[in-house]
Amino acid sequence: MRANDLFRWLADYGSGFGWQRIASTTELQNHANLGAVCMIIARRKNDGASGHVSMVVPETENHRARRLPGGQVSAPLQSQAGSRNFNYDAGRTDWWKSDKFADSAMWAHA
Repeated sequence: MRANDLFRWLADYGSGFGWQRIASTTELQNHANLGAVCMIIARRKNDGASGHVSMVVPETENHRARRLPGGQVSAPLQSQAGSRNFNYDAGRTDWWKSDKFADSAMWAHA
């Protein structure tokens, strides 16, 4: 299943399978830190182009999310496979808000 299709599946059926849509990066990182499977997913405007999925992973002593001075998460700690593979990186802040994406969402599954 492509990322664009997974985005639609989560929106239509995810809650029936234990997925919860999360409103903020801070809340998402908190869920990951507590052991939930967490992701950020974005659907491309051009449906033939690839969307994107990045997994949000628990923070460790050596790997932390990027936070604003007040403690809110500006970039969750992520791991991904794709054109650029990485483990435990805060990545680019708000990559999912790029103008190439039609929509994005954050999901957690406990």
